[in-house]
This record gives sequence, structure tokens and C-alpha cells, in this order.
Amino acid sequence: MDLAERIFIFLLGCGAGFILGYIVAHLRTIERKLDRVDHHVLHHEVIVSEDEVKVKSKDEKGVFSWSWLTFTNVAMSLMLILVAYAAFSAQAALNAVEKNTQSDFVSVCQAGAEIREVQRQTVDAIYQLATQSLERPPGSKPLTDVELQQYNAYIDRVNFFRTDMYQKIAPTEACEPYVTDENVVPPTPGFPHIKRKP
Repeated sequence: MDLAERIFIFLLGCGAGFILGYIVAHLRTIERKLDRVDHHVLHHEVIVSEDEVKVKSKDEKGVFSWSWLTFTNVAMSLMLILVAYAAFSAQAALNAVEKNTQSDFVSVCQAGAEIREVQRQTVDAIYQLATQSLERPPGSKPLTDVELQQYNAYIDRVNFFRTDMYQKIAPTEACEPYVTDENVVPPTPGFPHIKRKP
């Protein structure tokens, strides 16, 4: 930046500072005048008519004063009433929604009880089919050690399947207070292991 540019920027800054200083000084003068007017208005009310100028003290207004009945106060009162009404309406609507939600949840839990009973019956039917061929008829050929191990391993798997499915079909903890199908244990004992006959 050469000397001419520096001088130009300096003069531009001086001009801007002078203009801003003038505006600030003018605003301060206006502010002082407004302060004097405010002071006068705060202590006296000026009533101007065609014939006379009366200065009346604000303390002489008398007992009956309607200053509270201003637009701002009325608007504020209406706003407070509307806010209170909105709050009560919102709470009532929230209570209704919670009640309907709870009712719907109970209905879902109770409908689920019927579905769970059908699932248990299906598991029991599968279990019966899986175990009915395990009964050894009298006079049948004795099982070898390998066959005996295979039979008993199959029995363990079938018994585990039924027990595990009953536990999985159980109602959720949230639904338990509203249903009675809390039975997670099969109604009959598991199929016993096959033992070698002496």
C-alpha cells in the first residue's frame, strides 16, 4: 500500500468518524430533551384545550381510576385465560389418549392369550407325534448300545423342544397382569429315557 492510499484511507476514516460523532452528539441532545419531557410528564399531566393550559398533578386523579382497564392488561388477562384453558384441554386429551392406549394394550394382551393357547396345542401335537413311535412293543428285539444312545439323545431333543417352546410362548412381563395363561411348564412330564431290559 503506497502513501496516497494510506492518506485516502486515513481521510476516509476521519470523515466517517466525524459523521458518526455528529450523529451521536445529536442523539444525546435529543435524549436530554426527552428526559426533561419525561420528567415533566411523570410529575404532572398536561391538559391542553383551546382556551387554557392546565397542569394537573397525577396525585389528584381521585379514588376512581380506570388505568388498570388498558388494552395491554385486558389482552394479558385474555392470554392467561387462553393459556390456562389450553393447558387443561391438553391434559384432558393426554389422559384420554393414555386411557385408550391402556385399553388397547389390554385388548392386545388378551387376544394374545388365545394365540398362545393355540401355539401350545400345536407344540403338544408335534410332541405327541414325535414320541408315539418311541414306545417299544413287548417282545421286540433288544437295542444295541448305539441304538439306545440314539434313542435317548432323540428323547432329550424332543423333551427340550417342548420345554423350550413353552417358555418362549409365555406372555411378556407387561402382559402378565392382564392374562392368566402364565403356564410355562408342559402339562405332562417329559418322555422317559429307554432303559435296557435285564
